[in-house]
Amino acid sequence: MIDVALLNDVVPLLAKASINTLIIAFFSTLIGLCGGTAIALAEQSHISLLRLVAALYVTVVRGTPMIVQIVFLYYGLNLPFSPIVVAIIAIGLNSSAYVSQTIKTGINSVAKGEIEAAIVMGIRRRDIMRYIILPQAFRAIFPSLGNEFVTLIKDSSLAYIIGVHELFKESRNVMNVTYDVITVYVAVTLFYLVLTYSMTLLLQKYEKSWERTC
Repeated sequence: MIDVALLNDVVPLLAKASINTLIIAFFSTLIGLCGGTAIALAEQSHISLLRLVAALYVTVVRGTPMIVQIVFLYYGLNLPFSPIVVAIIAIGLNSSAYVSQTIKTGINSVAKGEIEAAIVMGIRRRDIMRYIILPQAFRAIFPSLGNEFVTLIKDSSLAYIIGVHELFKESRNVMNVTYDVITVYVAVTLFYLVLTYSMTLLLQKYEKSWERTC
């Protein structure tokens, strides 16, 4: 049975901890977007070494669990940062490997005719990528990037392993005191559901607004 009295006590604690959850998801998404763009461009490069390094990075990151990467950065490399910063870096670097493939798909979706026309007009390849290809690519993949942010809200729960005081960590702390697993898990599940669903609605609303202005 769910303890309603405990539920009322737990909600404020989880609400406070959810701030760190959103902070981790937001900054990890930024790292993932910047890193993913760099990797995608490296994979499109004419320099074979860059393509090799990018492909190796994507293979290693996508082929290993995120929780292992978080632990490796925190305990293995012993980075001189707070646990939440290390978690953001680790989750962001993991995200960049996945986002890079999404961005690469967006780049490849740009019509070849536009690129050829720009080359004929004498526009430099760097400017073609910056002003023609990337804007169209990001517009095409915006829904996927929004989904990545929502996914990272859930993935942020892995930060508990290095002691980050986020939503899942707070729920475990409460369970260690109350031993009421059902009530606490129901509460934390509802919190994640509210966070992910509300962010999905906001992103969909922004996407529609963006389409009207374009």
